[in-house]
Amino acid sequence: MTGAFVRFEMLNAPFGLDGSDGEYRYTPGHCDRECADDLGATSLWLSEHEQSRSTWSLYRRAAELLFNWAWFIERKAVSSLREEEFDLFFQTLTNPPAEWLRRGGRRRADSMRSPMTKPMGDAGIVVIAGALKSLLKWMHRHGYAHLRFSRSSSVCVEAEVYAKRVGRKLPDSMRLAEWHHVCWVLDTNCTLELRACFELMYFCELRLAEVCELTWGDLCAPTAEFQAWQVLVRARGGRSRRLLIADPAGATLRELQSQVACLSPPLFHGRVLGFNTAETLGYHVKAIIMRAAQRALDKGDLESHKALGRRGVRSLRKAYGSHVPFEWQERWSYCREGIASTAIIHRDSQSGDVNASSPRGLEAHSSLQELWARLRPGWEQAKESSSPKMRE
Repeated sequence: MTGAFVRFEMLNAPFGLDGSDGEYRYTPGHCDRECADDLGATSLWLSEHEQSRSTWSLYRRAAELLFNWAWFIERKAVSSLREEEFDLFFQTLTNPPAEWLRRGGRRRADSMRSPMTKPMGDAGIVVIAGALKSLLKWMHRHGYAHLRFSRSSSVCVEAEVYAKRVGRKLPDSMRLAEWHHVCWVLDTNCTLELRACFELMYFCELRLAEVCELTWGDLCAPTAEFQAWQVLVRARGGRSRRLLIADPAGATLRELQSQVACLSPPLFHGRVLGFNTAETLGYHVKAIIMRAAQRALDKGDLESHKALGRRGVRSLRKAYGSHVPFEWQERWSYCREGIASTAIIHRDSQSGDVNASSPRGLEAHSSLQELWARLRPGWEQAKESSSPKMRE
């Protein structure tokens, strides 16, 4: 064990622990970022969050805690950590070494301050775990390494458990059987706009406000080089994240685009869901869920009928992830976001330095389409012309 805690900027990998040949590294050439070792990959991940000082500081602290523990206590490369070893790391936070708890004076430089003033509680562990999950997802998405936490972790307190302990009520995600009743309504008694709204919220895990603000300029239609829809979700500071859209959501967008183009070209600055406000869309989303509840009752599914009766817009959040079959979890974690971009996307240009046509992107799209078709029954037979008009 090292005699002192080393701050992130001063970290220097012990011999053989830099992760250049980590046990869970992807094969050479798979990574789409220029990072040869674990510290380099983590530094790139941190650099993508520099615009938010609070997020960057939190992520930096989580990273330096992990590297100090892995290198100087466990004597392992970060990219060689097994699932259960992350449990040991979180356990160390609840009973840290004495060197981690040395309290520095207020006037001492930040580089000399100890990282912890006391053993970490449940709330702190939830925060650190969330930060490290972001790091692991980044490594996985960019083809650097495949790491994950244990599913049966007894130390890393899940957000749901912590929320119950502090009295917070998290939204109850919609079950798969309930979602299938909703799909029936989407295909038989729903406008194209609302069908697109549901599918973007469900499959892309977008918030209602994000869907409401999407313009046709934020969508990249399929091309000969890359036959898949992509959506650019803008965030503060001009940064965006780019997500893949497979069928059936892609088919809905294609149909909606064709319909809107006939009515009010050009499309680029127009909103995908028209002039509907988030409040109006929320009303219609709730109405469709109520129709699904009635459909469940007609089919004798009393459990879904009762559950749908109390559902709202927030019930779609995280529902998609909870519906992914167990055997698909590892594959889904790799392809769920498809393409990530930090390029600044302007409303008057679809340009951006994005490797959309990469083999990884095509592979992710193929996997998403196979999975989405399993979770969205009946979309192939959706009625195109019999849907009622959306009420203003």
